[in-house]
Amino acid sequence: MAPHLAVQLLVAVGGVVLYAVANKWKCRYTNLRYVPKAPGGHWLWGHEWMIFVSPDSRCLREWFDQFKTGILGIKGSLMHPDILAIRDPAALTYIFTKNSTNWPKSPYVAPLIERSIGRGLVWSEGELHKLQRQASTPFFNNDSIRRMDPVMRETGDKFVVILNDHIERSRSVMDFNGAVQINAIDWMNKAIMDITGKVAFGYDFKFGMAPEAELILKVLLEMNRTRQSPGGFVAPLVLRAFPFITSLPMESIQAEGEVKTTTKELGRRLLRERKLLDENGDARGHDYLSALRNMYNVHTEDSIELDGILDQIATLIVAAQENSPSTLAHILYALAHDKDAQNRLRQELLSFSSTSLEGEPTYAEYQTQLPFLDAVLKEILRLHPTTGWSERVALEDDVLPLNVPIRDGSGKEVKFVDVKAGQVVVVPHLAINRSNEVFPDPDEFRPERWLTSPPSPDKMMPKGWNGLATFIEGPHICIGLRLALHEIRVLLSTLVKNFEFLPVEGPNGKVEDLLGATLRTFIVGRREDGPCIPVMIRPIHA
Repeated sequence: MAPHLAVQLLVAVGGVVLYAVANKWKCRYTNLRYVPKAPGGHWLWGHEWMIFVSPDSRCLREWFDQFKTGILGIKGSLMHPDILAIRDPAALTYIFTKNSTNWPKSPYVAPLIERSIGRGLVWSEGELHKLQRQASTPFFNNDSIRRMDPVMRETGDKFVVILNDHIERSRSVMDFNGAVQINAIDWMNKAIMDITGKVAFGYDFKFGMAPEAELILKVLLEMNRTRQSPGGFVAPLVLRAFPFITSLPMESIQAEGEVKTTTKELGRRLLRERKLLDENGDARGHDYLSALRNMYNVHTEDSIELDGILDQIATLIVAAQENSPSTLAHILYALAHDKDAQNRLRQELLSFSSTSLEGEPTYAEYQTQLPFLDAVLKEILRLHPTTGWSERVALEDDVLPLNVPIRDGSGKEVKFVDVKAGQVVVVPHLAINRSNEVFPDPDEFRPERWLTSPPSPDKMMPKGWNGLATFIEGPHICIGLRLALHEIRVLLSTLVKNFEFLPVEGPNGKVEDLLGATLRTFIVGRREDGPCIPVMIRPIHA
């Protein structure tokens, strides 16, 4: 190790130790010392490794239940001061909505986001985020999504043809039921990429089979595989402890960089093909490139504005592939294991009488006239949020309100917590969505709960979409929420009306959700194979 680097590391380690000691000393004189603390914890990895390897965030949920609290102290890794895990809805609304400018993403998170997708909507904060969001909103509003509807239906119809062809060519591995095993996540990735390319960029990814589509899906697969590896756990923690290190030779960090390189190169090609860089070019239409053109007014490839567009393109491509495919695949897996729910959903879809000329539900009808479809979607987004865990940090001293009070040393109720600048909080989306206090049998797929006994809003529920933490709330709520929900509804309806889904029997059919930068699903004991959601599929007419 070079002497200057050794000195830097020594100084950094000393700084971390001093910061941890100073932070503990400060906490002795605030009511933060009364916040319940999770038991145990490793001397080096704190509680974070336990949470990382715990399926479905079970250990964190058990600690919340044990102390009957909405706020919990957990030990940070690498001598990081205690972290606050928060599920209390009053504190969440304060952090995400009422005082969001004081609670940006942790300093180590932003560089990782920038490395993987650039300085787009997911990365930005404050006024820049507000400007980017305003410019992007026309593409994500209701009128725009209605215009996308025919493209989504076209992709759904193409999906049926491609799947039928795949099943026909797989007769040699067909089971006695005439069904073929697929990795649902791979197929949903291709379908969503097909939709994204057409509605956002006017580009045909050929159902994920165009060379650039295959490359993007490949680097995303590698990124997700490494995120859930031990290296994927260690890398961000090292960056949090030593933020001056931005180019660690670690597989998980290198994979993040390859995603941005690949998507931005595609972005350049898309821009050239649309002639947005030509001085005499004129962006027309309602797609995402048009919205970006109006925001940045790009004319040369060397402009700063061009990099802004490329970052937004990368952000949209990756965000689309991180969310809808996983949700769709989880729905098919759940329906494969619940034949009654699958039959009920199919019957609702087949019996529905639409007002449209095509006979298919309209955008408005999908949202209001298909209650069981809506219940299935809510239940899966409750059970499997794309983000299992997110971090925020206080820029200045602050006071967090609590719905569920804690008690001080004398037993008196305390309805707020004082926090100091630099305090890190984590929002455990999965643990919130699977709270025993709100959802009986929280780990079970029971879509009917949303029809017969929907959760009461006065319980321990955040203020986001349907009282779930899936899309957070406030100015950073997922801008593509409407688009994602509609493309899921359209594709799911088409698939369920044309195919039957059955479970994969034996150990190769058992899956688990594991934490990383995102929540991903793997066959139990086969994390190294990458994300996988296995189901059996056969045509309805077979």
